[in-house]
Amino acid sequence: MTPLLLVPVLLQPSRDVSAIIAEYRRFFTAASRADAKGVLAVTTPDFTQTQRRGQVLKRGQVEVAYRALFKSFPQPKWDWKVSTVRVTGNSATSTLTYTMTARTVDSKGKAHSVLIVGAERHAWQRQANVWRLRSASVTKEDVRVDGKKLG
Repeated sequence: MTPLLLVPVLLQPSRDVSAIIAEYRRFFTAASRADAKGVLAVTTPDFTQTQRRGQVLKRGQVEVAYRALFKSFPQPKWDWKVSTVRVTGNSATSTLTYTMTARTVDSKGKAHSVLIVGAERHAWQRQANVWRLRSASVTKEDVRVDGKKLG
């Protein structure tokens, strides 16, 4: 996991921006361990994720999706970059790009390499002085298996 942070601030990020970046670190640390419960620990109870084609998933559905992803890819490697964070009171928005690489084995025992490159817009909410991810909208997703684009 190699985070690259490009947060538009003059010298040092604000305490709020730093706290949101820390939540991203928690998220991707859990994702690198294939820990769906840890990934969702940074979200609000009413968290939603809007897929690239417009389908909206509730928190429970997102957890099922992460569990399936991590079952298929038990040792994912993540690179991520936060491009923007804008804080207004107890709300914030951010943009994120990420790359996940992994190996998997199909039902016939053949190994495959997987690459997922994506981008998302996020909405955050401060709850009891802790920033939690309230929603994510997938804006880009490119999935490749053995170099061949899927979907």
